[in-house]
Amino acid sequence: EYPRKGIWTVGLVTGTSMRRIKDEAGAPCLSVFVPSTPTPFTGFTVTVRTEDTIDLPISVDEAIRFFITGGVLVPEHQSVPDRDLGASVTPPLEGGRIASEEGENGLS
Repeated sequence: EYPRKGIWTVGLVTGTSMRRIKDEAGAPCLSVFVPSTPTPFTGFTVTVRTEDTIDLPISVDEAIRFFITGGVLVPEHQSVPDRDLGASVTPPLEGGRIASEEGENGLS
């Protein structure tokens, strides 16, 4: 979870942390490169406790595709069906208005 609890960031593990960071954290840590979107050769590195990470079953190619597209292309085996997202998802905009607004497309 990064940058805080409840928010997850996808990154690439580049190694273990420096000894001093591990000692201060009181637990094993990982160095993680977090690429910028849409140019994944830029980004930043964070060090996080290993216990606060999730190992994603995706290839480096799939991860890069995810980064370049800003999360639009999710590996098929990791994709969450739209119906699982619930009502919290806002419908796409059509002509600057929410598609579900009354009166859209001439309907009242």
